[in-house]
Amino acid sequence: MDDIYPYPVADDSHPLAWVFFNAAGFRFDLESCEKLAAHVFDSLKCGAPGSNGDPLIKYDGLGGMGGPWEAGAWIPADQGRASVRVTAPSVDIGAMTVEEREELRAALEAVDVMERANSLDRGGE
Repeated sequence: MDDIYPYPVADDSHPLAWVFFNAAGFRFDLESCEKLAAHVFDSLKCGAPGSNGDPLIKYDGLGGMGGPWEAGAWIPADQGRASVRVTAPSVDIGAMTVEEREELRAALEAVDVMERANSLDRGGE
């Protein structure tokens, strides 16, 4: 299922809450996505995406980390995800403020997530 949604999922989140991120034009917050996932997959016992056949769509975080509060789109399964270009400043990292270092960490993590998503598009793990 990683090829449908290859973004990090917090340990304390419902593992299928992402199914409802930016679904059909609706923008639910994370709590609503988790409640919907619990209702559909836990209470109604619906199968997880891909359990009855290969999915026709997959999630594209559009350069982000794949959260419901970020831009994202469901795209055809055979289409490549959006690429992201992140640049780092040419400065002494030790001279950066805490906020600047956090921003750099977030950018590096976004690139790692996007690289993993793109490798899945190419048949990687």
